[in-house]
Amino acid sequence: EFEAAAAMGKSISRRREVESWSKKLEELEQRQAPTRRSSRLLVQHPWVQAHLPGVQVLEPPSPVPTEHGHHATRRLAAVVSTPGGSVQQLEGEVSYTLPPADGESGTAAKRRDDRHRRREEAALRRFDISGCAVAEQRSKV
Repeated sequence: EFEAAAAMGKSISRRREVESWSKKLEELEQRQAPTRRSSRLLVQHPWVQAHLPGVQVLEPPSPVPTEHGHHATRRLAAVVSTPGGSVQQLEGEVSYTLPPADGESGTAAKRRDDRHRRREEAALRRFDISGCAVAEQRSKV
């Protein structure tokens, strides 16, 4: 407990304060775990090549948690080929919902990942200025 408090930069002045620090440290590590593991996008490179041929996604940074720890955001950047043949760099942002501190079921985690993948796809589609993504979306309707 004393080590956990020290890891969080806290000092323990009374013995009764000792009980909660290990749990708090564990919760903090769980909240930060998704951001550590995921500097990669959920959208795979083959999907980008097939659906957005003029978009080359640059290596994204890890998502940055909000101060409340329930959400995170990630800045995306891509190099885009324009219809005129020039190249342009565009940026966007994706929001993520972090898993609850007390965990979640496998189906809830899958739904959350699917939701995040769709958000990434939507953000990347906004980079496509050649119109390929717009034509694809209209053909699905």
